[in-house]
Amino acid sequence: MPSAFILGIASVIILPLWTIIALYRNYKLAQTNIKLPLVVSPVNPFNPLWILSRPFFNPLLSRLPSSLSSFTRYNYLGWAWRDRNYLHTIYGPAFVIVTPGENQLIVADANACDDLLKYYRQWPKNAAFNDPLNTFGHNVGTAEGDAWKRQRKITTVAFNERNSNLVWKESVKQAKQMLQTWLSTGNRGVVNTPEDTSLFALHVLTGAGFGIIYDFESSLRVASPGHGVSYREALQTVLENVFFTYFIMSFNRLPKFLLPRKVQVVLTAATEFKSYMRQMLEQERKSHARGERPPTANLMSSIIRASDDAKTESTDQDAMKTNQAPSLRANLTVDEIWGNLFIYNLAGHDTTASTLAYAIALLACHPEWQ
Repeated sequence: MPSAFILGIASVIILPLWTIIALYRNYKLAQTNIKLPLVVSPVNPFNPLWILSRPFFNPLLSRLPSSLSSFTRYNYLGWAWRDRNYLHTIYGPAFVIVTPGENQLIVADANACDDLLKYYRQWPKNAAFNDPLNTFGHNVGTAEGDAWKRQRKITTVAFNERNSNLVWKESVKQAKQMLQTWLSTGNRGVVNTPEDTSLFALHVLTGAGFGIIYDFESSLRVASPGHGVSYREALQTVLENVFFTYFIMSFNRLPKFLLPRKVQVVLTAATEFKSYMRQMLEQERKSHARGERPPTANLMSSIIRASDDAKTESTDQDAMKTNQAPSLRANLTVDEIWGNLFIYNLAGHDTTASTLAYAIALLACHPEWQ
């Protein structure tokens, strides 16, 4: 008991002291090397503990006087979406957010952004932000340099006319079914548009991404043999809890009864999603080895076949070389296939669902534009 008490007291003293020292160090670093306006946040938005506790503490901190609570506007991931251009009207087109963990350059100038993208090798991606996106494997969204070029070359093969045709057909089918569901509500009207467009986008993704077809009103909980939840439920839960999924994956060795209900649900979904991907990967590779051509070119089949073809081509080229070092990997690893399938689902879900929800609401408000 005394040792635990001493450890607790030490933590209370050391943590704030470390925060102050790190914040001061980063502030002086930015002040010396970056001639831009500085704003300060006593917490790092990429800190896992802060990400989990922010929903509880930020509302309390925001009640402090404005001079002490201003940092609550920009101390979390995605703050710019709500803040819009407010901080830029105060500090200009570019400024730096100083935190105990790192300094963040915030830019809203088209020419500066063009230079940043043009010289991207000098601006490596933030590992703290990338790691959660690598939950199922490294992917084109997080890779850099030659790894990015290799993954981009293989994954872009999936975006072709055959796949676009599949996306279009599935989108039309889902849209018609969603419309029928809305019309059936009668005078009650439609009150859950964002949820419906989210389901619409998810169904198009499962069909175009993995060749798994659902009707708009199909049951969410029909699991495939050997699985505890359906593929749709697993994917939907993972997409809705991206960063949370990353943090709780380390709990997968603990007995489930020790975990809170929310953690159990997300952990089960992540485990099942990976199991589904593994199963579909094995089936697709066996089909490819037999020379079978899929009836529809979904994202998974296209990526797997492009990766396997790249591996075969690389092996043939290496066999022709003599007294030369072996070439760099040309295909995707299994983890990279999973990672890219996940990142394309993530990138395509919320963007599509949110755009449709806003578009439908705005069209309803402005019938002259319909």
